Amino acid sequence: MPDWPEISGFWEDLVIPFFRFGFIWFLCLGPGIAVMLSVSPAAGVPLLLLGLFCLPMTILTVCLADSIAGLNPIIIFSGIGKVPLPYLVICGIFLMIIALVHGVQMLLEWTGIPILPTVISTFISLYGITVEMRLLGLLYFTNKSKLAWFE
Repeated sequence: MPDWPEISGFWEDLVIPFFRFGFIWFLCLGPGIAVMLSVSPAAGVPLLLLGLFCLPMTILTVCLADSIAGLNPIIIFSGIGKVPLPYLVICGIFLMIIALVHGVQMLLEWTGIPILPTVISTFISLYGITVEMRLLGLLYFTNKSKLAWFE
C-alpha cells in the first residue's frame, strides 16, 4: 500500500480541494434546484437528474486535471460516452448511496434520539463518498486508454 500523502500546506492541500468539491456539487445540482424553486418542480427534476448523472464524471475530471479546467463539458460528456456501461453502474451505486443515507436518517429520526440520525447518516455518507471515489479511480485506471485525456 502506498503511504498517505503529506500535507505540506493547509490552504493548497485541504482548503482548495474542499472548495473545488463544493463548487462541483453547486455547479451540477444548483441549476436543477434553482429551476425547481423558481419555475416548477416538474421542470427542475430533469435538470437535477442530469446534474446527478454528470456529477461523478465531473468529480473525476476535476480531480485528474487538478483544477477547475476539468469542468469542460466536452471532456465530461465524451468521457461518459466512451465508457457508458461502467459509468452507469457507478451512477447507480451513487444513487443507492444517496438513497441509503437519506433512508437511514429518516428511519433513525423516528427513534427520537437527537444526535444518532446525524452521526450515523454522516458516517454512511463519508463511507459512501470514499467508495464512490474508489470506483471512479478504478473506472479511470481500467479505461485510461479509452478515455485518452492526457495523451
